[in-house]
This record gives sequence, C-alpha cells and structure tokens, in this order.
Amino acid sequence: MTPDKRSETALARAARLPALLVAALSLMIGLLTYQDHVSYAISDPHLSLLVSQAIIEHGTVRLDAYQEAAEPPFATYPESGALAQRNGHYYYFHPIGSSVLAVPYVAVVRALGYDMAILADNHLAQDVLSAILCALAAPLVYALCRCFVGPWSSLAIAAISTLGSALVSTMGTALWSIDFTTLFVLLTLWLLARHEAGLAPTPRPVWLGICLFGAYFCRASAAGFVLVVLLYLFWRSRRHFWPAATVALFLLLLFLGYSTYEHSSPFPQYYSVDRLATHTAIPLWVAFYAHLLSPSRGVLIFSPMFAVAILAALAQLKRLAKQPLFWLSVVWFGAHLVISSRGARWWGGHSFGPRILTEAIPALILLTTLSWRELQRHARPGARWLAAAAYILLGAWAIYVNTYLGLFDVNTAHWNGAIMPPDVDNHPEYLFDWEMPQFLANREDLCTRNLDYMRDGLEMDRQQVGLYQLGSQISYDSDPDGIRGADREAYLEGFRPASILRSLVELASKQPEARLYFPMMMQATRQPAYPGAKNAVFAGWSGREGGYRWSQCETPHILFRLGEEDLDRAYQLEIASGAFGEQQVTVLVNGVEIGRASFAGGTISPAVRALAFDGRLLRRNEVNEIAFHIPGAAAANPEDPRLLGLAFAWLRLAPQD
Repeated sequence: MTPDKRSETALARAARLPALLVAALSLMIGLLTYQDHVSYAISDPHLSLLVSQAIIEHGTVRLDAYQEAAEPPFATYPESGALAQRNGHYYYFHPIGSSVLAVPYVAVVRALGYDMAILADNHLAQDVLSAILCALAAPLVYALCRCFVGPWSSLAIAAISTLGSALVSTMGTALWSIDFTTLFVLLTLWLLARHEAGLAPTPRPVWLGICLFGAYFCRASAAGFVLVVLLYLFWRSRRHFWPAATVALFLLLLFLGYSTYEHSSPFPQYYSVDRLATHTAIPLWVAFYAHLLSPSRGVLIFSPMFAVAILAALAQLKRLAKQPLFWLSVVWFGAHLVISSRGARWWGGHSFGPRILTEAIPALILLTTLSWRELQRHARPGARWLAAAAYILLGAWAIYVNTYLGLFDVNTAHWNGAIMPPDVDNHPEYLFDWEMPQFLANREDLCTRNLDYMRDGLEMDRQQVGLYQLGSQISYDSDPDGIRGADREAYLEGFRPASILRSLVELASKQPEARLYFPMMMQATRQPAYPGAKNAVFAGWSGREGGYRWSQCETPHILFRLGEEDLDRAYQLEIASGAFGEQQVTVLVNGVEIGRASFAGGTISPAVRALAFDGRLLRRNEVNEIAFHIPGAAAANPEDPRLLGLAFAWLRLAPQD
C-alpha cells in the first residue's frame, strides 16, 4: 500500500471514529435507562400501552374491555387522573399519539406473551421502549450538531446534552408522551438545520409536516413548536411552507374528525385550552423562575451547562441575531415556557427536575451549537477555552444529577411525596425550598421533612385532627386523608407583592413561625381542636395498606394531641404490630425512653407488646409524640429505599391496672 493510500485509510478511520463513539453512546444510554432504579411508569404513562393493546385486540382506543382485568382495577383510579370516563366509556386521559405509534411494538411483545393489563408486564414494556427512544435521541442530537460544528464538538455536545439533561432523566424513566414528541422535535430541527447549513437542497417539507403533526399528536404543548416552525418556514421559504403546512393540516383534520366521531368533540379533553386556566395558576414571572432557576424544577439548576450556552449567545448576540435558527430556538423556547407556565400542573407533577421542559431541551442544544460555532470563529483562544472548560465541568455535574441521581437514586423520586408527605402536587411551595432540593434528597432528610410537616400540620389543622382520648385506640388508619389543606391558599396568596414584602419583614425580624420558600412565605394558621375527629398523624410511615402501615424511617413517629387528662398515675402503652425481620424496638414518649419491645420477623400479623411508663411524661393540652427507634429496619430491595421495620396495626394508652 502506498503512503497516500495509507494516509487516506487512516483519515477514513479517524472520520468514522466519532460516529462509532456516538453509536456506543447511544447503546450506553439505552442500557442505563433500561437498568434504572427510578420509574414513573405507574403515573401518567401507565395506560398508554394498554391503549395500544386495545387497538390491537378490539380495534378501539376505549378501555372498557379491561375494566376488571387491568392492574390496578379501574374502580381504584381517582376521579381526575390517567383514566377518564366519557359517554359511558373508559378512555386514557392523556394523548394517544404514543399509544398509536407503539402499536407495532406492543404487537410484538403481546406475541411474546406479555399482557399490558398486567402491571409488571406493562412496566417492563415501558422500560424497554423508553430506553430505545432515549437511545435514539443521542444520534439525532449528534446529527443536528454536525450541521454546524465538527465531529468532536458535536460528540461532546451530544454526550453532555443527553446524559446531562431531561433527555435521560425524564425520557428514560417511563413512556411519557414527551418521549416520542422530543424525537419528532429533533427530527424537525435536523431537517431544518441541514437545509439552513446548505447540506440539503430542501428541508423535506412533506416530512416536516409529518413530524410537526406527530409532535402535536403525541403532546398538546408541542402546538407552540409547530406554530413557531411554520412561521419560520413562512418567513424563510414560502415554497416549502405550503407543502409542510398542507400535510400537517391534513393530518390534523383527520385527527379532529376521528376525535369528533369518538368523543363528540373535535379536541379530546387533554387538548382543551381550559387546562391552561386553573386554580394552580401563579404569576408568570414566578413560573419562569420556577422553570429556570428553582431548586427542584429549574432547567439551569439541573443542567447548568446550558447557562454557559446562554452567556456565550449573549456574547455573540450581534452575529447570532443574523441567523434565523437562532431566533427559532429563542422564540420557540420562550413560547414553550409560557405554555408550560400556564398548564394545569406547571411543575410537571411527580417527576424529576424540569420534566415539563424536556421537549424544549433541543432548543437549548441548538443554541449551544450555534453559540459554539461563533466562539470557534470569532472568540479569542482564552475565551474559547474558558467557555469549553465551564461547559464540560458544569456538564459533568449535570450528568451526575440527571444520569446517576435521576435514574438510580429513588430518594429523588420519593422527594415528590407519593409515600411520605408533603406531596408536591398538593404543596408546590416545596419546589422553591432551597433547604432540600430534589437532587439532594436522601432518606434521612426526607424523614426529617416529613416529621416537621406533620408537626406543623397538627398545629395548623386542628379541625381534622381531634383530641386523643386515653384508653381508646390509635389505629393504622386513624389519620385524616390530608392535612394543611389551607396551604394552597397561602401558597397562592404568598406570591402577591404585598405578601412578599411582608414576608421579608417577618424574616428580618426572625419571627419563629416564619418559613421562607423563595419567593414566598407561609405562616401557620392555628385552629381550635375538636373532639371526635381523626385522632393522630403518622410521620415516617408509608400509606395505609390492608390492616397496617409499614414504617419507612429508622425512627417513625405517631403524633396526637391530648386534652385535660389525669396524668398523675402510671400508664401502659400497648402496641400491636408485625415486623420485617426480627426487630428490637426502642419506644420513646416525648423523647424519653420507656422501654424496648421485641417483634418476631417474617409476618405482618400483629403481635401485642405492652410497656409501662410514668403518665407525667405525657403533656396536657399539647401535642405528644411516640417514637419507635428501629435499628434493624432494612430496605427490601435496591429499588425501594424504605426502611421496613414494623407493620403497625394499632396502639393504646391506658391507665395501668
């Protein structure tokens, strides 16, 4: 082989290397997301693949045939959630686009014997499909970047932008409607970028129309993206605008016709604009802060390397302002921010970080790529190296947060409060709490937060939690369904300018009950106690199960309030509980140890233990706490960090005979 031939071969191999590394990156992302410990499959996406199965087996999107067979049964679903009833039929509330696109996949897994009505099969199928879609995002991001920068820069941006963003931590945790939508968005941007960069004679307008409709079909909030892209095409090339708009409109009309036939309305309920006007609405500037910089939903907190891209864009603004795709990314991201901020649950419900902005992450990736191209062309070497170093360092942090914590640390999922309150859907104010951001959640802090929340709740919500009568039982279901119901009003009121000013004054004066959730403050509003209501609250325990509730923390508490009682005598505490493994439990009354009780393991059938103590440890007309220190509590499996110790059934405090 001649030297020239060898040189050409070496260059060809070097050119192929980035592509091979992208393939390896894609495979790694697929494996990581498939093996993750965090799953939101039981939430909004739970019925998506069941709709696919209904299409295959019954030729309809109605879920009536699975009313009894589905796990969990439809009768157990809340009135508002993933399941909706209309015209006497059961429907999946969320968009059916993902369900329709997943029909071939479900047909294959159904032929393999898996049933989407069975919980385990459904979640496994979601895990596999979401991992595949997540893996496909990486090469699409790389292809988009390659339209403007070199292979190694494209590889770096693709790796950091996927592993360090919601493209992994959201798309990889369930089959969200966002998953397919984001791929359609990336395909659309790639088609536009190839044409803009001179790599293709046209942006393939027919395919653009299909991708635009596909994005909207899978997720209603993509309407902003569709509108911005069509305006971009109208501005840049009207001869490409008309075929793209015609295809998208034709597919939309088919969808509206089907919806009218099936739902007696051109738009399914999820697509209704009424969802943008809800009681959870907050001032727009607050929602912007929440989406961009809040500790538990801020995209620039969870993916701070995009802040470098924004700063670089500002530094190169004069040049970038001449590039149409720059304005496309800016206007689209802004439009999506507004739409997301007016949504029913603008924080994205139970999720990790900025889930609701996932489909707009490609706008930030495009901005990153365009900014880096201008830095390469015009910035001084020192400025380029500084920007690259900051991007890589912050990207490494983002990868740790999104790939490791977002996929494998289940405490970040439990931070949402599905098991231990506060539940973020009922208390969005915790999104602003810098004392415990979601990405720093750990079991100990979650237990402490839950205990503080319950203590505050018992003081604030005395109408729901009445007085405990000595001699009666506190059972596993003696707590109210919810406490601190007035928090939402305080939460909304707290964003008014006068409330913020008053809160800052209270904070400066160090009032003991003041708690700051920037940019708002909440004050406890105490109410009188009433007898005859629920008589206790539980801190550090899971929810009610069949006759018991599991401890979730190493030291769970039961809190109750006493009235005027005769405490100048000896009392006996009776505890009925099962156990996870043999447990030696230290029992404390208001912080004072009164003895130890042993519970045999391997059964949830309650055994009764009794401990005597001095009644003067109790407090009249105050909140009392019984704590159970369970050093032998252990997690059942790596995907469930609950420290299972006691399966509590009931307790009783009574005078000793």
